[in-house]
Amino acid sequence: MRMYDYIKKLYYHLNYHIRYVGNGATGFSKGRIKGKKQPETTGSLRFCLWENRMRRVKRLQSCFEQNGAQFEGYYLRRKSDKHWQWYCNDGKWHGLKTIVTNEGLKQKCIRPKEKLDFAKCGIARGTVVVADARWKHADTEEEMNCGWHIYRNRLMCHALGVSESGKTYQNTEAVFEQSYKKGYRYYEVDVAVTEDDKMVCCHGWSQKNCQVCGMEYRPEFEHMTYELFMQQKVDGNPVMDASGLKDLMEKYPDTVFEIDLHKGNTRRKIELLVEAMEQRKDLLDRLLIQAQGRAAFKEIDATHKFLNVQIIAGQEWLDKIEGMISFALEHGICAIALRKDLARKEQVQMIRAAGLYVLAYTIPEDAALSAELLGRGVSTICTDQVTYEALEMTIK
Repeated sequence: MRMYDYIKKLYYHLNYHIRYVGNGATGFSKGRIKGKKQPETTGSLRFCLWENRMRRVKRLQSCFEQNGAQFEGYYLRRKSDKHWQWYCNDGKWHGLKTIVTNEGLKQKCIRPKEKLDFAKCGIARGTVVVADARWKHADTEEEMNCGWHIYRNRLMCHALGVSESGKTYQNTEAVFEQSYKKGYRYYEVDVAVTEDDKMVCCHGWSQKNCQVCGMEYRPEFEHMTYELFMQQKVDGNPVMDASGLKDLMEKYPDTVFEIDLHKGNTRRKIELLVEAMEQRKDLLDRLLIQAQGRAAFKEIDATHKFLNVQIIAGQEWLDKIEGMISFALEHGICAIALRKDLARKEQVQMIRAAGLYVLAYTIPEDAALSAELLGRGVSTICTDQVTYEALEMTIK
């Protein structure tokens, strides 16, 4: 081993290492910051700071600021084997399963300027500790961590809404207008790419997809072009392309959208989406991009650094949900999506305890089930027809 590498390794093991994560921060503190700012990246990791300290006792920095939010302090976590542990109110480190199954056990919030004794907290030299910021609204005390402006909505309208005849997977401006009047402000929209490389809002144009949404199938759809697609109607309503979605976002500035890319050609879909939004940060930050697994996320992340990214955890992840949570935390992902039958109480609570949001999908029109899932800790329900009015009546 070269002398330089030996000294570097020795220095690493002699130090305490802290990585500050903004987790919803909109900038760095105007005061003096000690440490190295890390490059801007996805979601909760958009604002990060790395600090090395020789001292055993120190005060944590107030590194970040967020518009309209009050900084509460930090939750501390460290990696143990493959999973994370959190510093809790009993002065010990625990995994998520232990935290959610033991009443009274909570992550300890380290307040700004509070002294932290690394040795007494069981933190060895050479250990990397993540200080994850926590935010609340100054007046309402509403949680304002990364993704909060998306997941403050308890309902997400599936595929922009349902047509007057009751057909789903519409993705048209006409049903969006109807859904908006019903009170929805958060919408899922499906996107696809035509054979001539144009992005449109559609779940697909196979014979089965056409039957579901009410678009008359034609054999030439096997080679769908932009011009051919834009001539079609979905259950009697004109179709929409990605630029049409941009127009809706400009017309209705109080709305946010989840983009369902589906599988395949992920990198190109992201390029076309960013292009359709004219690379405008104000519009792109109102989108939540859904990743169909780890590989898809890496393609998304390599193409554009979005503020809000969600990853789907399927059946294969249910018994090892901590692995998916670890992946989300380490890559700035703010939410995990679970199929409604997989949104079990313990798994949901583990995701929420890690500081992430949970989407449960898709519930056609069962307000009672929606209320039950929200009661388990689910943040948002993806639905075709459950309205806020029906949800309130159920909860009452």
